[in-house]
Amino acid sequence: MEKKGLISLIIIIFLAAGLSGGFVGYFFPRLDFGSFNVTVDGRFSEDEGWQYSSWIFTEYLITDENSLDAYNYYYIHLNDGNLYVLVDFVSDITDNTTGEWFSMWIDTDNSLTLFPTDGSWNFEIGTSQPGEELLCYVPATETINDTLYIGPDQYTTTLNATEVTIKHGFFPSIHGSTAHRIFEIKIDTNFLIGLNTTNFNIGFLGYGTLFIPIYITSQFWGAPTIFASDYYDNSGWIREETFFKCGTGPNIYDL
Repeated sequence: MEKKGLISLIIIIFLAAGLSGGFVGYFFPRLDFGSFNVTVDGRFSEDEGWQYSSWIFTEYLITDENSLDAYNYYYIHLNDGNLYVLVDFVSDITDNTTGEWFSMWIDTDNSLTLFPTDGSWNFEIGTSQPGEELLCYVPATETINDTLYIGPDQYTTTLNATEVTIKHGFFPSIHGSTAHRIFEIKIDTNFLIGLNTTNFNIGFLGYGTLFIPIYITSQFWGAPTIFASDYYDNSGWIREETFFKCGTGPNIYDL
C-alpha cells in the first residue's frame, strides 16, 4: 500500500506541475528572462538576444536563379540610447560584394507611408524635412557613404560613421543552414531627429545582391511589405514601397 501511495503521490505531483506549467504558458506565453546584449559583428547569434528584439518581421522573396526563394528576417530593437537592426537575408547566398550596397530609410516621426519611386524617397530627405533619415553602406569597402548614387542620380544621406556602426557577414543562421548575407546595425538615437519612440517606420531602399525577376511587379505582396523592381537590368537592387511599422502608439497595426 505504501508503494502504491508513493506512486499515486508522484502522479499527482506531475499532473499538478503540468497543469501549472500549462497555465503559465497559456496566460504568459511571452514570459522570458533573457536579455538583449548584442555585439555588432555581422553574425546572427541568439546568445546575444536578438530574439528579445522589440519587433521582428518576416517577408518572403522570390529571387533569381543564383539565390534562394526564402523568408528573410528583420529584427528591430530600440532602447534608451540606440536603435539596433539585424537583417537575416536568407535569400542572398552569393558572397559577392561587388556592386552590393545596403541602404535603410528611417521615418522617425511616422509622417510618411508610401514611396513608389527613388525620387519620392529622396524628396523627403534633408534638413528641411526633419524626421527622415537615410543610411547607405557599401560592403565591398566597408564604408558608410555620405552620398548615394543610383545611376546618374545623387541622393544625400544623413547618417554616417559618427552615428552608425554597421557590419556585414556571410554565415549560416538559425533561419538558414546555407551561408547567406547578414547585416547588423547600431544607430545612436541622439542623431535620429524627431524620433517618435512609440511610432516610427523603417524601410530598405536596397540591400544584398539579389535581383527580383521581371515578372515580380509592384502588385506582388511580400509579408509585410510590397516589393517593387523599377529596373530589370540585373541591377541587384531590392526596393521597398512600404515600411516596417514599429511602435506601440496609434496607427500601428499587425501585418
